[in-house]
Amino acid sequence: MLNERRLSFLFLNLGHFFDHLFILIYATVAALALQSEFDLSYAQLIIYATPMFIAFGAFALPAGWLADRWS
Repeated sequence: MLNERRLSFLFLNLGHFFDHLFILIYATVAALALQSEFDLSYAQLIIYATPMFIAFGAFALPAGWLADRWS
């Protein structure tokens, strides 16, 4: 049986995995849909995607701090 530390570590890694998985799936599906809908190239779309990835990284630290503080 898994002890509490290993179980916590498992859920931490699963959460991290799904976080990155959904970010990549969303970015891919959105890029494909926007390319066909608005007739934009990938180079034109990356201008809109870059601020989202910067915000994702910038807000990860405060979100982690808040999660640690209130859990």
